[in-house]
Amino acid sequence: MEGNLLGKDEKPIGYWLKEADKSISEKVNKNLEQYQLTRFHWQVLNTVFEKKEMTKEAILNLLRHFVDETKLDEIIDHFVMKKWMIQRNNTESGTTTIQMTEEGQKAFHEILAAQQKTRMELFQGLTKEEYEITMKVLKKIVENA
Repeated sequence: MEGNLLGKDEKPIGYWLKEADKSISEKVNKNLEQYQLTRFHWQVLNTVFEKKEMTKEAILNLLRHFVDETKLDEIIDHFVMKKWMIQRNNTESGTTTIQMTEEGQKAFHEILAAQQKTRMELFQGLTKEEYEITMKVLKKIVENA
């Protein structure tokens, strides 16, 4: 496709991408506030749960578009204080390893149910095909950029 794809009064895709991201964060934050968590807490929790154990550097690399090192440290400290995660500092390698505790895994499953409900609300009215097309379009834009 070439030329101007916008209708006369239509906002550009960048506008809608920013609005979508902002709206997703607001919705997720609202639905997670009962756990004193945010979207970014969830992303860290979910990432560590999936991998079982990760270095802090690996988490930061995966979530670099969402959190910086300072924010990640705050989130990890929050989970350590809740006894949901433990961190081990390896002085020889200079790395910090993060791991879920049993308590954290239990909390994860409870929060996952709330997150799945949020996802259903966010994608209400969209077919699977529409979602897949949206993902394909966004990936292509990233590739082209």
